[in-house]
Amino acid sequence: MSIMNDVSELQYQDVIFGGDFNVELVDKDDACKQLHSFVHDLQLNFVDKISSHDKTTYRVASTGACSTIDHFSVSHNLCRQIIDVQVLDSAVNFSDHCPLTMELGIDVSSFCSRSVSGSQSNNHNVFYFRWDIGD
Repeated sequence: MSIMNDVSELQYQDVIFGGDFNVELVDKDDACKQLHSFVHDLQLNFVDKISSHDKTTYRVASTGACSTIDHFSVSHNLCRQIIDVQVLDSAVNFSDHCPLTMELGIDVSSFCSRSVSGSQSNNHNVFYFRWDIGD
């Protein structure tokens, strides 16, 4: 419950919470119920708009195991800002998880606390936040 207390004390309007949850959202087990309750209590919504043909995010070729256990959840006000969610399946992936990306139609330049990589694309600023830096 410590995580819930820590997160609930944060004062943010826009929240994106994502990663490897090790749970299929359609499961009926206790772990899935607890995850749904946690997300609901934080007033977030799971994002289920994956546009990729193959929606599995966990794959083990040697055993044939696969599932969708990596997810995003976002605050209610960001739901309508979601443009696309994709599972990236490149030939150069040394993990049993495929990266999950989400594109949002929001302007982040006004609340970036430090410089991030940016480029111009179709007259829009595109910012790339690094997962391993904790932007």
